[in-house]
Amino acid sequence: MAAISPPAGLYGTPSNNAISRPLYNGILREAAERAGARIRTGATVWELTEDDAGVEVELATWTGKRTAPRRDGGADRRRYDLVVGFDGVRSRIREHLFGDRYVPAPTGFAVWRVVMPRPADVTHIVMAMSGAVKAVLTPTSRTEMYIALVSPEPGNPRYERADFARLVRERMTSFSGLIGQLRDGITDEQYVSYAPLESLMVREPWFRGRVAIAGDAAHTSPPHLAQGAAMAVEDAVVLAASLGEDTSLPDALDAWYLRRRDRAAFVADMSLALLRQETGSELTPADLELLQMGIPGAQARLAAQSY
Repeated sequence: MAAISPPAGLYGTPSNNAISRPLYNGILREAAERAGARIRTGATVWELTEDDAGVEVELATWTGKRTAPRRDGGADRRRYDLVVGFDGVRSRIREHLFGDRYVPAPTGFAVWRVVMPRPADVTHIVMAMSGAVKAVLTPTSRTEMYIALVSPEPGNPRYERADFARLVRERMTSFSGLIGQLRDGITDEQYVSYAPLESLMVREPWFRGRVAIAGDAAHTSPPHLAQGAAMAVEDAVVLAASLGEDTSLPDALDAWYLRRRDRAAFVADMSLALLRQETGSELTPADLELLQMGIPGAQARLAAQSY
C-alpha cells in the first residue's frame, strides 16, 4: 500500500482532478455556447469534399455507436473553412484522411465503470489488483465515486446491456474488504458501462489540407494514466491557440501537431506499457524503458510539461 500525493503542476495545484462526465460536459457546453458556438447533436459526417478554399460536408443522422448512420439524401450540406474530427476511435474523419492505415488494435481487456455513493473514507483514488483484474475507486464529488474495473476479455466480446451488472459483479468476485462490499452493493438496476480497450496512435501529421483529427481519433490508449479526456481537451486548447496566431493555416496546423505529438504519444505508449506490465503480457524494450519511471514519474512529467 502507498499514499502518493499528486505532483505539483505547471498550471497550478492540484495538477489533476476527477469529475463526473455529465457535469464536465455541461461545463464545456455552457462555455462553448457563451463563446458563440453553434452546437448540433444527433448528426455525423457522411462525406467530405475538399478544395483550396474550404470543405463541403454532407451530414447524416447518427443512429448509435454500433449502427450505421442514416444518410438524408444529400439534403444537409454545409461548408467550412476547417473540419476537425474529434470523432472517437471509430473516426470517419481519420478514415477519410488515411483509409485503413490506422485501425484500433484490441488489447484483450475491457473497462467496466459503475457510479456509486462514495464511502466517507474514500477521499483519494484507490487502486487494487486481484490476479489480472484491476479495480480503481475514483471520488468525483462529496457524495459520488465511480468504480473502474479492468478485466481480461479475450476476443473483444460484446455483451447485452441487461447483463452488465451481473457480469461486473462476477469479475469482482475475488476482491474482499471495501471493494468486495461495494461489489455486493451493485444492483441489476444500476447503470454500468462497458468498453473494450483498444490502442491506436497516428504517428504522422494529423491533418491534410483543411481536414484534421484529434482526441481519440488520433491517439487512443488504455485508461491507466487517466488522461484520455485530458489529451483531447489539450488538443483543442492548443489548436485554438495555434489558429489564433498570425500565420497561414498550414503553418498553424503544423505547429499544433508538432506541439502535441510527443506528449500524446507518451501517454498512449506509457498507458499500454502499464497495461502489459499489470497483466503479465510480454514487454518490449520500449515498454521497459518507459516503466522505469512508474506511474508517479509519468504523472510528474505530465504535470511539469507545457501542453
